[in-house]
Amino acid sequence: MAQCLIPGCNNPAPYYLGVRLRRPAGRHASGRRRPSGTAIWAPNCDANLCAVHASQGYKIEITLTPLATRQITTETDAGGTPIVKTTSINHYP
Repeated sequence: MAQCLIPGCNNPAPYYLGVRLRRPAGRHASGRRRPSGTAIWAPNCDANLCAVHASQGYKIEITLTPLATRQITTETDAGGTPIVKTTSINHYP
């Protein structure tokens, strides 16, 4: 099982963080109906929390830096070693 992101915590950590950019409901370019909430990208941050820390509450800061790489890089830090993950964007808006 993954380790909790919070430094010093040894509890099992089955809850994971992710970021998602969702599409609005509407129509595909092909004319097909698109359901609300489908994602253009939705990387898992590879950062897990235990039940205790998952329910305590957080201030989450998001900084968006535009890139021309068709990739999403997330950096998650809770005071320990930052976790960095890069994921390719495979879908278009």
